[in-house]
Amino acid sequence: NGRLQEAALSFGFQESSDTFDGKKIVTLANKGTSPVTYDVSAAASAQSAEATLTVSPSTVTVAPGRSAKVTVTLSAPASAAGTSEARGFRFAEFSGDVVFPSGADTLRVPYLLVPRATSDVSAQGGLKVTKKNQPVDGTVTVPLRGKAGAFDANADFYTWGLEDKKDAPKSFTDTGYDLRAAGVQSFPDGDDQLMVFAVNTHTRWSNAAANEYDVLLDTNRDGEPDWIVFSADGGLVTAGATNGISQVFAYDIATGDTFATGFLASAPTDSSTILLPVYASDLGVTGAFSYTVQSFSSVNDGEDTIDGSATYDPWAPALSNGQFPTLQTGTTVPVAVQVNAAAFAEQKPLGVMVVVQDTAAGKDEALLVKAK
Repeated sequence: NGRLQEAALSFGFQESSDTFDGKKIVTLANKGTSPVTYDVSAAASAQSAEATLTVSPSTVTVAPGRSAKVTVTLSAPASAAGTSEARGFRFAEFSGDVVFPSGADTLRVPYLLVPRATSDVSAQGGLKVTKKNQPVDGTVTVPLRGKAGAFDANADFYTWGLEDKKDAPKSFTDTGYDLRAAGVQSFPDGDDQLMVFAVNTHTRWSNAAANEYDVLLDTNRDGEPDWIVFSADGGLVTAGATNGISQVFAYDIATGDTFATGFLASAPTDSSTILLPVYASDLGVTGAFSYTVQSFSSVNDGEDTIDGSATYDPWAPALSNGQFPTLQTGTTVPVAVQVNAAAFAEQKPLGVMVVVQDTAAGKDEALLVKAK
């Protein structure tokens, strides 16, 4: 009939801090005139993470003109998928073939499960930085708790500057561009500062390179953006052909020039938080600047923009950032945050944004702790 049809077992995408599992049925139809007996087994692919795949029955005979069913069950602990960083932010997979040999003939049915193993971290309470409605110099703490998870979790602290409601069209099935929050952290490097912008979305993407995430910087604070630091498919920007790798670039609005910052974006597959590093000197940043964020999807032409802007000074942040505690299951870690009262009064950050990239996609990946 002109259509190619192939039997396959898709266990889909699963996100779990405990186990991955699934059960599927393969139907064998004998359209011949003689009975056929199959010895059923499973063969994992070379790239598959370790999982247990069982078949029942292991031997099946199909009479002529009849059919028979074989149950295929897949299971694996969440830890088998590993952390996103350990696998280089690439897809994890449980994959291979269910094999049906009979004499000189062999049937194969491919199977695939795409897992994302998660940890579970929560932030407790708010961030008390004011007294009598005025910010006060000092140290406040953010208690983080590591709950049940597939592995220990790493938490990364940012100064939270922007937030946006969930507003992608309900008709879109892929809304990994729908912005939720953004923040920034900075680290001294000689006389320079390495800045890292964190952008969190309401729902996961499959591959962040399918979207463009823009940080618009007003470096002289005249109300107009001067630079756009953006992540996009590196191959598309540099060679006109996609390569699936999310790379960070800077666009000079005044000259129209674009250059690579020298960094790849940190953006695990099936995740919802992307990190964009750039040096302050590359943008002519020497003090406080304003920024906002927008995004574009190549999947469905969706786009989003956060209303308003945030202010940040890499040399004098209102709230210290860059803390990177590791949380073990069942432990609570109080993380110290330094408050610069003068900078807080000028920059007015929303609070602290704690990025934990291996928690469940969405709001759990970027814990928002509001300053009070």
